[in-house]
Amino acid sequence: MKLVVLNVANPFAPVNPQVPAGAEQLLSHLDAALTISGHESFVMACEGSVTEGILLATPRPLNASDAMERQHIHEQYRFILQSFLEKWPIDLIHMHGADFYEYLPSNDIPVLVTLHRPLEEYPESIFYLARPRTFLQCTSADQRSACPPCPYLLPQLEDTSPLDFSEDANGARFLDAGAIDKYFAIYERLVGEARAQEAHIESRPEPHLEIVNAHA
Repeated sequence: MKLVVLNVANPFAPVNPQVPAGAEQLLSHLDAALTISGHESFVMACEGSVTEGILLATPRPLNASDAMERQHIHEQYRFILQSFLEKWPIDLIHMHGADFYEYLPSNDIPVLVTLHRPLEEYPESIFYLARPRTFLQCTSADQRSACPPCPYLLPQLEDTSPLDFSEDANGARFLDAGAIDKYFAIYERLVGEARAQEAHIESRPEPHLEIVNAHA
């Protein structure tokens, strides 16, 4: 199954394969692995980011600690993301920022959110989102066990051991590792279910309205 995936980064941190760890590292290697494996990869991240796929660059914040600046950046990010999705067919959106709920798109494209940060850094409202096809993925068994009951919380990845990418900036070894296989399996499952549901809706026959003339 060929996929068109949009990875959405934290709007305040550039993505680069040389970062030592964290959400930006995972995103960078997912982007590289998607490209190497023949999928179409887009990355939405701030200016200064380095990607293998197509970069949707957004303005880099001047002062990320300022509340007004953060609000402005969130508004920009939300507008750019929504505008892009209206023009480009995307199969799945993978969000990595701890503030993802600030710019969650309103359409029904499947969204996977990886919870990279400690659970206490997220508002409890993320477990009660009204948006359809929005799925949460924990990064550890302890994190998942601390989550409240949630119908769209995905099973924990079985292999969460840290991977060393220091000698492989292009993501080739990451592509062969168990972690990337599990992420790709999640991508294919969510996109497959969405496509099947859309095909089922499209195959429904149009209701036939028969007009019968009544005679007095």
